[in-house]
Amino acid sequence: MEPIRVTEEEARALGQGIQEFNEGFYFEAHDTLEEAWHGIRDVHRAFYHGLIQMATGLYHLTGENLKGAESQIEAGLRKLLPFQPAYLGVEVSEFVRRMGDVLEAIRAARSGGSGRSEIPSFPRLSFDPEGLARHVAEGAE
Repeated sequence: MEPIRVTEEEARALGQGIQEFNEGFYFEAHDTLEEAWHGIRDVHRAFYHGLIQMATGLYHLTGENLKGAESQIEAGLRKLLPFQPAYLGVEVSEFVRRMGDVLEAIRAARSGGSGRSEIPSFPRLSFDPEGLARHVAEGAE
């Protein structure tokens, strides 16, 4: 199997986007990751897109847009599932599990079973920068 390679720019955007995500700056994380995503043409394009959708979903959730949050998180989960257990230094399995809990709580809130207060705290992305550094292509821009 061919090793996974990312450019320095893709790696920088991933690190910055994760930092923004973990600080609760979901709109900014979306923008940072999307900028890199537009130029990606290989398998990790779906990984970046899944993270973008998760950031968008949580952004919608902070604005009480349950329908938008549900749609984006559901789509993001579908994209991230194949990248378990970990990918490019990101612990995907636990994140997917916790976002699945958020999605179920959103669905319950939308169906009238519970309110916004029943939605669990937003998960953070567990990230190992050294795990990502092993995949940066030498001299790639």
